[in-house]
Amino acid sequence: MKHPAARTRRRYIFVIPLLLAILFGCSTVPTAQAVKDVKSIRGKWEGWGENHNYGRFFITLEIREDGEWKMQTTGDPNMFKGNQFYGKTWIADENFEVFTETPALRGAYTLHASEGKRWLVFMSDDGKTTAELTPSFR
Repeated sequence: MKHPAARTRRRYIFVIPLLLAILFGCSTVPTAQAVKDVKSIRGKWEGWGENHNYGRFFITLEIREDGEWKMQTTGDPNMFKGNQFYGKTWIADENFEVFTETPALRGAYTLHASEGKRWLVFMSDDGKTTAELTPSFR
């Protein structure tokens, strides 16, 4: 069941990793994993994001089992009008829809896995913010 605030999936979220792999010479791109519950991504994640207007920034993300999350970013606080954010994630179309009061950080995560490694790929609804995060053991 879709959350009432769920947005229509943008089809290009699956095309971008493929195009990057072609451009940078990767031989294969792991497909997104189908997900059944938020428990599969609970915990701490970290990695790099990029906004078309402000450039790269570091992200730490903590997701609770109930879907509540908090995130901290580095970089220009004007990028998203702050550096600490809160929101909720839920399952929609076997991916993780993300809601927060910050419009530029609303979108979806897809879970990818290959050779024992996992990562989350984020694409904002407006297509201007992307991120790749891996589990954090700090």
